[in-house]
Amino acid sequence: DSPDSVEPLSHFPPGLPVVLAAPTALGADPVQSARAVNALAAFAVILAVFLLVSAATARAPGHGRLAGATAAVLLAVTPGVGYVFMDVLSEPLFLVLMVAVLAMMAAPRGRPLAVGLVAAGATMVRYAGVALVMAAAVWWALAPGTLGQRLRRAVTAGAPGVLALGGWMIRTHIVTHGEGI
Repeated sequence: DSPDSVEPLSHFPPGLPVVLAAPTALGADPVQSARAVNALAAFAVILAVFLLVSAATARAPGHGRLAGATAAVLLAVTPGVGYVFMDVLSEPLFLVLMVAVLAMMAAPRGRPLAVGLVAAGATMVRYAGVALVMAAAVWWALAPGTLGQRLRRAVTAGAPGVLALGGWMIRTHIVTHGEGI
């Protein structure tokens, strides 16, 4: 094979390229698209951390939002966080989805399907998202309710990630003739 050959992408999940392609398809410059996606991701992570910490500390009267705001500000001024969002890598988008899953699970009235869809999105950005799919399923399996309710919620939360990853693996197997992943 020539180093200039074009082979199907099989090693990485498609989430980041798909997200980056959206503004480019609308006519935006690819470099500017990447910058915009990372800037939005930085804002979204900081917002999601605020919501997660606020929800997790809401039982302390008057302290939930203060704790959330403190965590968000500390995250925003951390130099290492800024560096992560300067490169076009999958980490910024994955961080958004990871913190969103955790915030949704910490919310008092979370929805298993919504959590599962966001965890599936994380899996399509980085394979480490599989841990979020499993965490969401276990979270709902351990939530209050009858055994039937808990199992339905766990399957509802886990199924999107299993289907997304399974579909991607089947696609990769087909396009690489069994040599991908």
